[in-house]
Amino acid sequence: MKPHLHISLIATLAAAFAAGCGGGKSDAAKAVEEFNAGRYEAAAKTLEKVVRDGGATSTLHYNIGVAKAMAGDKEGAIRAFENARSLDIGATDAAEYRAHLLMENGDIETAHEILDGLVTDDDEPARQARALSALAVCEHRLGRDDLAFLRLTRAISTDPSYKPAIQNLAALREGRGDDVKSKPHDTNAEAAALIAKGSDSYARSKWQLAIDSFEKALKADPESYHAASSLATAHFAARHYSDASETYELAAKLDPSKSDPFYWQAYIAYSLGDPVKATRMLCETVIPRWPDDIRSYELASYAWATQKRFYEARVFGEEHLRRARMAGTDASAFAKWFAAMPQTAFQK
Repeated sequence: MKPHLHISLIATLAAAFAAGCGGGKSDAAKAVEEFNAGRYEAAAKTLEKVVRDGGATSTLHYNIGVAKAMAGDKEGAIRAFENARSLDIGATDAAEYRAHLLMENGDIETAHEILDGLVTDDDEPARQARALSALAVCEHRLGRDDLAFLRLTRAISTDPSYKPAIQNLAALREGRGDDVKSKPHDTNAEAAALIAKGSDSYARSKWQLAIDSFEKALKADPESYHAASSLATAHFAARHYSDASETYELAAKLDPSKSDPFYWQAYIAYSLGDPVKATRMLCETVIPRWPDDIRSYELASYAWATQKRFYEARVFGEEHLRRARMAGTDASAFAKWFAAMPQTAFQK
């Protein structure tokens, strides 16, 4: 994935000076002139003199960081941005730029920790989308595309106009085959009649009669997704979970554009005590292909928590709650469980 992290350092520095940077006004003006003339190292030194003269502010350190970054002094810029953040916890731009420079220096895990702390629903959409997209780049580099997909879809949902997130998601999808098409197939008359008979039995909770009819329908038309998915659902209702999973797998092959067969395979795997298989199917297939399927985030959260991977459980759980709020869905029971979950740090 090509990270498109567009940061206009020059524009940001000018805006910061316009707001005032503390210290001697003549030195501040001199630094602006030096910066605009492309003398970034000199601008940084002028601002450092203001700091030494007792005019240290978060804005000053932030501007020093920008000047040093433009001069190619990444280490000095990282320290300056850290100083800005230490003086003002609200200096999110300083924290964000520090994270970007740390990424460039190869310290992906520290950058991830910083960016993770910047993601909040209370922030303006553009800033939130920017942090999420950068966080996705970190996670991609850490080999966690499952998390990167989630961050990017959330970034696009938060700010549909934020192009870097759109570009990064397209790059992440490239070659995966997520854009699957429905396979056109008309179930033959014999199979259709058997499916109707099975559906009637299913409606009356006659599971075995339904299974018998759906099995005959699938034999009459082995390419019928409707017959396979109906048979899988009947097996599930009868608690024949292994048979249900196997038949859902067949249904998924017959029409890979449908989410249900994949989701229910994951659900059954989780129910039978295999949360690893469940999270793999949800995070590698279901969520990337059908990101609007709210139930997948809830199940993924439960499955990750079962593995004691509480960081992932929290990330997917937060997304479930966010989407539930947007859809007006009652998620109070999940929210209560989620609130009691331990908080742990990210791990690869």
